[in-house]
Amino acid sequence: MFGKGEKEAESGAAQPARGFGKTDKDAPARGAGKPSGEASAISADLKVVGNLESAGDIRVDGTVVGDINSRSLTVGEGAHVEGSITAEKVRICGKLTGQVTAASVSIAATAVMNGDITYQVLSIEEGAALEGRCHKVDATGASAAPKVAAVKPAASVAPAAASGSGGSVSSGSGGGGSGASSGSGGSGGGASSGAKPAAG
Repeated sequence: MFGKGEKEAESGAAQPARGFGKTDKDAPARGAGKPSGEASAISADLKVVGNLESAGDIRVDGTVVGDINSRSLTVGEGAHVEGSITAEKVRICGKLTGQVTAASVSIAATAVMNGDITYQVLSIEEGAALEGRCHKVDATGASAAPKVAAVKPAASVAPAAASGSGGSVSSGSGGGGSGASSGSGGSGGGASSGAKPAAG
């Protein structure tokens, strides 16, 4: 029913033109040419509400309301972050409200920090505003506070024998009299006194 020319036209329309039949597998992967050291940026006019996670670096110049977990984080001078930060390296130049846990923390002179910091290395430039507690830990995450050795109680000392350093008691000689003596210091000597009946 169709002429030879029409069949060729239909078959030709079904075949892609040379050079345009590449599939997605042939195309380069997205981001393949992106340098590994380039940070993901939150620009100054952008506000993000929610948590951010990245295996690389993040730079915030805008506003983030949420927790951030990344390899490194830079909070720009005009940025505002509200949330907990967990990273290997953190530099704060803007405003941050929340806790920071990182191996290295650097607070610039323009920073306004309100929250606690857990760190291994900390640097604070003159002029920075920091309100919170700073807690240093070692590489294993254990507290770096000095350890206090336990003090053992002193051994109990047995009481000295009566004939040693203590006092002595002696009785006076005579008819019906008796006397008591007391020792002084560690000399061990005791003085005795006795009463004698009057002569008849």
